[in-house]
This record gives sequence, C-alpha cells and structure tokens, in this order.
Amino acid sequence: MGLQGLCIGNGILTVENFKQAEERANPDKQNKGGGAAAAALHLLSLSHKWADNKKGIGFKAD
Repeated sequence: MGLQGLCIGNGILTVENFKQAEERANPDKQNKGGGAAAAALHLLSLSHKWADNKKGIGFKAD
C-alpha cells in the first residue's frame, strides 16, 4: 500500500529470449503474470478491509 492508501503493483518479466518469455507467461507453466495479478487483487482486498482505519502514518496533508 502506498502512503495515500493506494494499491501499488509492479510486475516485470525479465527474459533473455522469446522462449523464456513464453514459458514464464504461460498459465500452464510458471504463470508469472497470474501471480502478479493475484498479488494486486490481494492488495485491493486488504485496502477494502482496512478502509475504515483512516489514522494515517503520521503525515498530515496541508
């Protein structure tokens, strides 16, 4: 979660060739994109769960 309560996700697929990209992105193999999407959805779920807690982390907006 970011400082303003926003979900921040970053998924970068690093490969040396097309064959590696296919294997890492294939849902039947490593499915790296699916893992990144699942992590983003989990963050979104947590942000909804914690939405009532608006105390912040000590910073005040001017």
